[in-house]
Amino acid sequence: MAKNDITVRELQAPQIMTTNGLSLRTDALYCDAKGREKGNLRKQADKILEQLREPLQRMLQPDESILFVARANRAFSPLEQVTAGWAAYYYSMFELVLTNRRLLQFGVDSKGKWKKSVKAVAWGDVSSVKVRAGLLSREMELRLKDGSKLKYWRLGNAQAKALKAIISAVHNASSGEASGYGVRQLCPSCFRDLTAGHYECTGCGQVFKDEQTLKRRAWLIPGGGYFYAGQTAMGALAAFVDVYLLFLVLATLLGNDAATKAEGNNPVAQAIGVTVFVLVLVGLEKLFQIYHARHAIRDFMPVGGTAAVRGIAAGMS
Repeated sequence: MAKNDITVRELQAPQIMTTNGLSLRTDALYCDAKGREKGNLRKQADKILEQLREPLQRMLQPDESILFVARANRAFSPLEQVTAGWAAYYYSMFELVLTNRRLLQFGVDSKGKWKKSVKAVAWGDVSSVKVRAGLLSREMELRLKDGSKLKYWRLGNAQAKALKAIISAVHNASSGEASGYGVRQLCPSCFRDLTAGHYECTGCGQVFKDEQTLKRRAWLIPGGGYFYAGQTAMGALAAFVDVYLLFLVLATLLGNDAATKAEGNNPVAQAIGVTVFVLVLVGLEKLFQIYHARHAIRDFMPVGGTAAVRGIAAGMS
């Protein structure tokens, strides 16, 4: 395991500072690729750390220091990008926190507010890391020893360049270790491991939103799948589309077009054809709701939100 005073850059001594209960490696956290402290990097890092201060204070180990933080998006499929459009960017945001022990991934909204979802990967479980810091492509890809992969993109240019040296140092120092866990989804209340598909923490009893409820709401409520996953804007748009399409079906079934009769066409057959076509569109829209929203559900969203997490955490302290 890499120590918290690991050397990141040659000829630059480690600098550890404790602020707000957090151990920070200021020689890495606030510096560019050449080890020069930059005011803009300090400002960005301090803003992220302030937003994540409470969970970080509770979960970091005594010998664990923060070396790097950055905003990034998870990589999403072409189908997700085409069907979700601009919303895919807003609903796939994370704050990445790199320590000497692990990579932490905090799900956040567009304003950087923590959505009570956190994953962790120990550096010993990472087989390889690639960081691209080009003009058009700024991304990081981690391949894990269990065969899984994590990919992040839309990193800041200066952050991506600085990340290369930090990643190289901690990964090389941890290459001979392995926990066997791979990507670990952690409970936001007690930070114990959660089990995929089991939406209740066995440690503290925190309950999370589940996929079965997501499916029921998506099929029965206009925009219900998005609303359940906290994707309000997409939910409002989907609800409008659902209501409009259902109104179109009713109008077609109840309508009696005299012009259609005059032309000798069968209005009943046309009504059935239109109804089937519209219902197919509604079904596809519902399936896309589930497809998009399940990413958020599988990242474990606590029932009761922030209040529930704080209540359980306070009871355990």
